[in-house]
Amino acid sequence: MSITDLIVELLEQGKSIEIDGIGTLGSQMRNAYHDPATHIFYPAGRTVVFDQHCTGDDTMVGVIAERECVGTEVARQMWRNYVDALSDKMQRTGSHTFGRLGTLTHNAADGYGFEATKGVVIQADNHGEAPIEDVHTYSHEGEEDPFARFEAEADHQAEAKAEAARKAAEAEAARKAAEAEATRKAAEAEAARKAAEEETARKAAEEEAAHKAAEAEAARKAAEAEAARKAAEAEAARKAAEAEAARKAAEAEAAEKARLREEEARLAQLDKVEATAAVPSAKPEPETEEKKKKSRWWLWLLLLLLLLALGAGAYYYFTQMRQAEPAVAETVEPVKHLEGVGAVNSLTYNCDMIEYSQRDMRRHSELVNQFMVEYIDQYLADHNYRSARVPMMDRVRQYSANRIEQLLGTRFAVQRLIPYNDYIYHYNQPFLKEVNGKHARIAVQRELMDGRLDALLEAIVAELGLEPDAGAPRTAAAVQEVKQAERNAIAKKSTDEQPANVFVEKGSKQGFDLIAGFYLDKATAARMSGRLHSLGCDAYIIEFNDLYYVSMGSANSQTAADALLKHVKSWYDGDVVIKKW
Repeated sequence: MSITDLIVELLEQGKSIEIDGIGTLGSQMRNAYHDPATHIFYPAGRTVVFDQHCTGDDTMVGVIAERECVGTEVARQMWRNYVDALSDKMQRTGSHTFGRLGTLTHNAADGYGFEATKGVVIQADNHGEAPIEDVHTYSHEGEEDPFARFEAEADHQAEAKAEAARKAAEAEAARKAAEAEATRKAAEAEAARKAAEEETARKAAEEEAAHKAAEAEAARKAAEAEAARKAAEAEAARKAAEAEAARKAAEAEAAEKARLREEEARLAQLDKVEATAAVPSAKPEPETEEKKKKSRWWLWLLLLLLLLALGAGAYYYFTQMRQAEPAVAETVEPVKHLEGVGAVNSLTYNCDMIEYSQRDMRRHSELVNQFMVEYIDQYLADHNYRSARVPMMDRVRQYSANRIEQLLGTRFAVQRLIPYNDYIYHYNQPFLKEVNGKHARIAVQRELMDGRLDALLEAIVAELGLEPDAGAPRTAAAVQEVKQAERNAIAKKSTDEQPANVFVEKGSKQGFDLIAGFYLDKATAARMSGRLHSLGCDAYIIEFNDLYYVSMGSANSQTAADALLKHVKSWYDGDVVIKKW
């Protein structure tokens, strides 16, 4: 797409185009006039005008994004590249031609200007007419005007056309009124139908609710009856159990009484035998049940001593042995991440162990910077310090790199008590790394937005002696001075940042490419490619029609390109589009 041709197209449509740092191209009506020297009659129409003032309008960014089907940031970069290239050309040659409309000029004394092509007419309203050649003036003083008859006929025809247009307008108004009335009646009928349907649905819902309430009441009563039945059965079972227990107790009591009677009879029999015996010595007293129970006291004492011994052993284990274990564990050095380990044991790592390389930390830091660009631009605009954008971005990059390195630095493992195969960790490690990295990025962004930018801006203003932006609209010369200062700062910074791994091709490798941006300047495209390489992407540059496209990958079909774009979007948050060559 040629942006110059797009500007010409928009100007021919009667629109205004603001070129940042140069001025505004617009259009205005020009009266018809006759050039007696060339005998050419120029009808009334629009012509191009130029104003050196800028208001900050970015309409062209939206038009480029719509025409090229790209994101707003990519379109803004395209427009910025075009304006920079146009400014450089005006400084070198002093002019630039916009098709048939005219030429933009520049000189040191008067600044920028525009010379419209003589006689050019913008067909903005599709009513413009081309100039008429060989037109001579006519004087009819003292003679009959030969054009009077044509003028009368023209007036009559104009009146007839006006009357026909009026009648057609009345007929159209009547038709529209009839259509509006029919539409109103149809809407009323539709509203009545919907109201009837809603009423029917409401009644059905009420009936359904009543039916469900009846079912719920029946279910409740059935549940109450079932609960009462179960309670009665439980009460009957309890009474039966009590009766059975009473019966067993009575049987036990009867058996005990029978045993006591037998014991008494046996003792009486023994007394009789002893009384009739001839041995004069005294008989030993028979052993009763109470004496047998007292004779077992040593068994209970032995059991108590055993329980005391077990309690003392448990106390010693949990107070002495368990407290000694951490001292032994501290003598073992923690083990770092082991690459390719499929099975882990008690001396390797657990899922808390994650290591980040310098490349990972640079990628997360760059994502923070990308997320903060628009916020910082708005922040500086609100604080009237737009000129501090370049040093502010440098400070933000430095701060985010340091904080990301602190938050994602290498950590060590903790020991495990029970060894087991840890295949889950092996496959989940990339996911865990990305989640922790995202948390770190969010923390750094929150720190920047919670007041860190205020301290950075105060330091920059104090070091560089910057002045606040003026409140009034800036002229094209003032805008050009600010842009030139930014370009000088970027050029000074880029002298120490030579991009590595830059590959330039004359065409696509496979036919479909993921384009991250395209530029007029090869050095800018090289820096973009270098940043992508630092994130782990094998980017390369495609040189085509004096533009430099930065490709993040190539595919041989639209399906493969869509799959590649989905993969890239999983780790890259910038604007990326698929381009077919």
